[in-house]
Amino acid sequence: PAASDPAVANAYLTAFTDYEFGNGAYTTARAMRRLDQPVYLYRATYAGKGRLARLGAYHSVETHLLSGMFASSWRAPDADDRAMGSTIAGYWTNFAKTGNPNGPGLPPWARYDQATVSLLELGHTTAMRPVPNTEQFRFFERLLKARLAALQSRPR
Repeated sequence: PAASDPAVANAYLTAFTDYEFGNGAYTTARAMRRLDQPVYLYRATYAGKGRLARLGAYHSVETHLLSGMFASSWRAPDADDRAMGSTIAGYWTNFAKTGNPNGPGLPPWARYDQATVSLLELGHTTAMRPVPNTEQFRFFERLLKARLAALQSRPR
């Protein structure tokens, strides 16, 4: 919740981001694991540079790093950008070839597991981390279940 009127916009953006991006990936990972499918969950935290730096790690930043094609507002790509792009390319190539993103020279990426509830953070540090915001995701799940129950109880 926002503590003041000026904090409302940021609280809304945080809730929107959690719902639109984090919750969808988290819910899908949990559903796939219930079907006993291997799941590799990640969170991109690599922040843009130049004028985009104020956005932090925005949606699709990993595709810019992977392709090496950056918006004109990104300052000239540097060695860190190229290294992150190479890491992402390694993971995605391995996954496309074998169904497992892990490979030589890459930080280990563990399968998503409901017991550990972790993901790979793709950022200036690439490592396994706990899935953030799971309490918000549980709230969204309760909200959806309540809405579905209300719809099912309506007279037809």
